[in-house]
Amino acid sequence: MISIRDAFLSQMEQIEDFRNRKYLLMISGGVDSMVLLNLFLKHIKSQNLEVLHLNYKMRGTESDAQADLVFKISQAANIKIYNITNKIDKNSGNIQAEARKIRFNEVEKLFTESHFDYCVTAHHADDQLETFLFRLFRGTGISGATSFDFHNEERRIIRPLLLSGKNDILNFAKDNDIDYIEDSSNLSDFYMRNWLRNVLYPQLEERFYGCKEKVINFMTEIKKCSNFITASAKNCIDIENDGNGNIIFDRKNFIELHEVLQTEIIRNLYKEATGSFSGLSREIIFNCCIMIRDSTNPQASIDLPGNLILARDYGKIKFCMNYESDDIDSNCIYEQLQIDKVTKIRDFEILVTRVEKGKYYPGKNCFPESSLVFPLCIRTRKDGDRVNGKSMRKLKRIFIDRKIQRKKRDQLILVTDAEKVLWSEKIGYFHPREKSDDTHFFKIEIKKSNYIGI
Repeated sequence: MISIRDAFLSQMEQIEDFRNRKYLLMISGGVDSMVLLNLFLKHIKSQNLEVLHLNYKMRGTESDAQADLVFKISQAANIKIYNITNKIDKNSGNIQAEARKIRFNEVEKLFTESHFDYCVTAHHADDQLETFLFRLFRGTGISGATSFDFHNEERRIIRPLLLSGKNDILNFAKDNDIDYIEDSSNLSDFYMRNWLRNVLYPQLEERFYGCKEKVINFMTEIKKCSNFITASAKNCIDIENDGNGNIIFDRKNFIELHEVLQTEIIRNLYKEATGSFSGLSREIIFNCCIMIRDSTNPQASIDLPGNLILARDYGKIKFCMNYESDDIDSNCIYEQLQIDKVTKIRDFEILVTRVEKGKYYPGKNCFPESSLVFPLCIRTRKDGDRVNGKSMRKLKRIFIDRKIQRKKRDQLILVTDAEKVLWSEKIGYFHPREKSDDTHFFKIEIKKSNYIGI
């Protein structure tokens, strides 16, 4: 069996020039972290090491004793120590989650202030097993079942003890006379992780000898599969960004993929949009895939955690952070148009003039006076709108045919009389096809920037 020292070095050698890097060591004072500190002191120069200890004041004198021990060892080794007290309310809903949040905040702060290459934690092989079981029973996918790696590049975290088990660490501490103070709360089965460690795992080991090694080997195989799926998902579909924070991809290409790749794409894009997997569950991913594959609703959408919406826009799929707010105000608009006077709405200019039938009239922007029911107005749409013409088609049906997003339809500017729509933004004029014997017409000119609606 490989020694804890050799296992430590085999991990560290994955880092180029590891002896000359700068490390922030997370040291609690328990046996795992004190063995970690001992190994670093033996193989890394002390000037490249700094220690962070967090005292949550959860266990009274025991917490203070751990803080004193870490301070004493660090001082003796001439290592700078950040000994931070941050009290946690024992009655808070999730103590472990709160402690984890505090740790990461302190690490982020120190990484900003100092030039560390890596943050180092004392996670070991038994922690891998506990995390696997915890996620398995809670409900996880392939990527969640793989637990953590030696190196988390995103957070610059390394875990050099991952190849060593708890018994290896305890024996190393005994053989090398390493002082430590074990956290008494680890003996309490109140916390789920402790129950897995103290109750379930010993029973599994008793009935299935060597189950730890077998499960860890299984996790290694799953990790290979997960890495392959992740790499494949990144290369099998084209992803666009529209410049407004919206992530877009083609629906047809997506639904042709295997469902495993579909799931991974949703996971990765969710993380890209929100910064984490927080709030994302297998059920949510399943519902997203079903919505995308469904052929009956080309403009469906799903509300996701983190103020995110997954929306279908006919042949495109969008991850949108601000799907409903766009750049256009979606409030209802209504204003009557006056003859021979320019009306300005948003960046539109509308001019209505009365013209006589002649050589050049009527044009497509001219409407027989007898066909209009006054007043003329400019507004946004309302239920039941129909367009000018013999068939009086529903405006909604035309929007669907033109594949205009449902939520954008309510933002489009219309020109109407009291009964029907004469012109619509994104579409143009709705002009009757039959000829008129009228001699008087109303010409509607609509300008937007350099565009003239004629």
